[in-house]
Amino acid sequence: MRLQDHIDFTTLQWVKLELDESLSMARDALETYVDNPGDVDVMRSCASHLHQVHGTLRMVELYGAATVAAEMEALCSTLLDDRVTYREEAYATLMRGLMQLPDYLERLSGGHRDVPVVLLPLLNDLRASREQPPLSESAMFHPNLDAFLPEQAPAAMSEAYAEAHRGELVDLRLRFQQQLLGWFRGQNAAEQLVGMRKTLLAVTARCYHVHGRRL
Repeated sequence: MRLQDHIDFTTLQWVKLELDESLSMARDALETYVDNPGDVDVMRSCASHLHQVHGTLRMVELYGAATVAAEMEALCSTLLDDRVTYREEAYATLMRGLMQLPDYLERLSGGHRDVPVVLLPLLNDLRASREQPPLSESAMFHPNLDAFLPEQAPAAMSEAYAEAHRGELVDLRLRFQQQLLGWFRGQNAAEQLVGMRKTLLAVTARCYHVHGRRL
């Protein structure tokens, strides 16, 4: 388990009860609003609870889950503004989010790793309800760029030298992709992993910015 995984797990325990309660109240508010769409105060309450969830999730650095909460809040606001074409589908998607997010948090509290990309289909369905373009998988990628570089990381080149050899990164990227594809296909998997490591070390050596080297 990485240190970051442990931090997410422990801090989540401190706010889990609050999150569960807020999501439950948001779900109840949505059910009431679906039965009484004229009661805008109920939908505002739903949005308010989701806003609290969003802030809490960001505080504990669960950014993927926080993004889903933010999208649900945005959908609530769009429904209130009567800017949703297919309202019944939007209700169903919002309710699915209010069911799936607590399940995801429950898995995290049970010790499972935070893999926010599994939330991407839900996230894009929420965005589709607002007629927004889908997000790619990279939108759910939040690497910890505050991590220390390992001792075996190669020394960085000077900025001038790295700029002069920038073209080499194109070849290194292609090499890495070929090695990764070979690994996926099971073609000398152990050898491909060794090659990928060497290629990444070569890329690291050509990065003079600390965040690039950490990545």
